[in-house]
Amino acid sequence: MASTTYVDNFTITDIVNETRDDSDATDTFSVQYTSNEGAGTMNEDLYAPTAVATHTIPTAIRAMRTGAILSDGYSQKSLYELMLQIQINWDTAMASLDDSAGVAATTFVSTASISTGLAVPLSGTYNATFMATTIGKTLGLERSSAIGLNPNGMGAREIAIFCQALTTQIATATALMDADATLSDINYGLTATTVPINMYFTAKTGWCPPLATTDAFDITNPASKIKTTGIHQEALVDYLNTAIRHINALWAKLDADI
Repeated sequence: MASTTYVDNFTITDIVNETRDDSDATDTFSVQYTSNEGAGTMNEDLYAPTAVATHTIPTAIRAMRTGAILSDGYSQKSLYELMLQIQINWDTAMASLDDSAGVAATTFVSTASISTGLAVPLSGTYNATFMATTIGKTLGLERSSAIGLNPNGMGAREIAIFCQALTTQIATATALMDADATLSDINYGLTATTVPINMYFTAKTGWCPPLATTDAFDITNPASKIKTTGIHQEALVDYLNTAIRHINALWAKLDADI
């Protein structure tokens, strides 16, 4: 059984630092980021599901470009807006999976969402499941669990922890999907479509060697180029590109399976 629910409603249209092919006037998928911020402004009130029960974010809002995210620097506003898109899309999709008749598990929101719920996005706190992980405890989230992302400014610690939360929660979700009694596919975590869904280090996000591209992304690893104490610009752009590709691949895989 196949649907287009997840691809249609949750595909992340922002592709970071990619070149647009202008030979095709209909091409709206990738866009070259420049030093200019996006013309529009997204915030938590604007970029939100129409209603929790419908699991839909208005198409025009999902199509807004953030811009100004490059390997040699980025706009805080643009980065915030892209992270907002990622988090809201992800958490809304987790709510959709909990309510889907094509999926047996009903714990996606409680265990695999990024924040504590759709009503408290980037200004809220991280999911308790993530906070209780070994990495979450190492990062001190049991003492300070605020997501702490703001369009007026974000520190390396806040950005790095968001990347780790997304990494951890993707892996939590794919493990639920692989174990699900209704979904027929059992390869969500490692071999979905043409890329793995779970996040691993790349040559740009970690020092390879000693790391390998088979090592799970982990900001607490000393060889990570994304840390709470500092972030390589190129590493952040590479991480965002990889995360977007993996998440979009997950939606396509779900639609083919539900």
